[in-house]
Amino acid sequence: MVFTADGFLLTNAHVVGSSRSGTVAFAGCTSGGFTVVGRDPLSDLAMIRAQTATPEPADLGDSDEPRRPAARGCRRQPSRDVIAEPVEITGSEV
Repeated sequence: MVFTADGFLLTNAHVVGSSRSGTVAFAGCTSGGFTVVGRDPLSDLAMIRAQTATPEPADLGDSDEPRRPAARGCRRQPSRDVIAEPVEITGSEV
C-alpha cells in the first residue's frame, strides 16, 4: 500500500523477509527499486521506500472528522458445509 506521496509503502514483514532492498512493481507495469526502512515481525508489518515514482497514496481518512463504519460479519448456513455470505450489521455497538 502506498502510504505517502514521497514513496513510503506499507507491506507485510514476511514479504520482505530479511531483505534490505528489492524491486517493487505497481499496476500499470511500472516498477523500480526499494529499500527497507523498518520491519516488525510481531505485527507482520514493514515500511519500505520506493526509489521510483509511485501511484497516489491510499486515502486513509481524516481523524479530525471520524465516522463510524457499519460493522460487517458472516452468517453460516445450518449445514456441515461452511457457506458464508457477507452481512451488514447496523445499529449495534462494535
